[in-house]
Amino acid sequence: MNFKVDKSSIVRFLNGEMPVAERKELETWIYESESNLKYFNEIKTIFDAAHNELNKIAQTDKEWSRFVARITSEGKKRINLLKLYQKVAAVLLIPLMGLGLFYYYSTNNNEAGYEGRDLVVVTPAGQKSRLILPDSTLVWLNSGTKLSYSSFGADGIRKVHLEGEGYFEVKKDSEHPFIVSTKDYDVKVLGTKFNVRSYAGDGMTETMLEEGKVAISFSDGHRYELIPGQMALGGNKGKLKIENVKAENVVCWKNNVLHFNNTPVKEMIPMLEAWYGVKIRVNDMNKVGNKRFTMTIKTESLKESLQLMKFVTPLRYSIHGENVEIVFLDI
Repeated sequence: MNFKVDKSSIVRFLNGEMPVAERKELETWIYESESNLKYFNEIKTIFDAAHNELNKIAQTDKEWSRFVARITSEGKKRINLLKLYQKVAAVLLIPLMGLGLFYYYSTNNNEAGYEGRDLVVVTPAGQKSRLILPDSTLVWLNSGTKLSYSSFGADGIRKVHLEGEGYFEVKKDSEHPFIVSTKDYDVKVLGTKFNVRSYAGDGMTETMLEEGKVAISFSDGHRYELIPGQMALGGNKGKLKIENVKAENVVCWKNNVLHFNNTPVKEMIPMLEAWYGVKIRVNDMNKVGNKRFTMTIKTESLKESLQLMKFVTPLRYSIHGENVEIVFLDI
């Protein structure tokens, strides 16, 4: 590692002021041990409380201690909120390609408990994030995704609401089922690894099971079970299409790899939009939607990825900020 990890460097990271090379080194350092993760989140907790002051006080241990003592005595309400985050929410946000946004809102004034409180993690377009839920379940969130929950486990049920795409490694607890609620159906598990994709603009919700067992339930009573290696695709009308897939091709996004294996354009475009944080318009999608591509994207830019597609089939493209247009020439 080419730089020292301390409070000052973590604050620069959280402020978005750290160069890409150093940021990658710090992210690697965070994953090296539980103590590193704990230290990072201690600094982030204070950062969330009053990040505007940290640039000045993070330089010395003396000033840091003085700052913590001051906000403890002068800002009891704020510290109580921090304790709420740590004890009740216990959400540890770890950057992959950038920080997601963690916030909450309350529907009552009961500060002693967490009933009525919604906790929300939002991952901006073009970024990904990883978090740990109060029960130690690991969650990876893809670009443009929102995960929310309230009263987690208070009623014996661990339930989250997903808008976007998330990969879950659920902590096994036979007495407390884990439920992912989407716009189309609920996914219920006890302990397993699975991926759910349910963006607002998607015509259907996808659930892919990598390990364990899940049950998909519709509001009309229809229920389906998946075995590892199966993907379920369906809307909100109680019907599912179940097919066999390679799990690594579906969940590779969480490892910063995007893999297309004979994938039709109509399925590629939403994935490229989420990956790069752009909006892509394709001419005559009804005619070209079934064109298929096989390619892997790791560090390639949007332009480089479009060039790869251009090698396979004649097309032209234009990029104007966050708006992209693709015109296929052989239709």
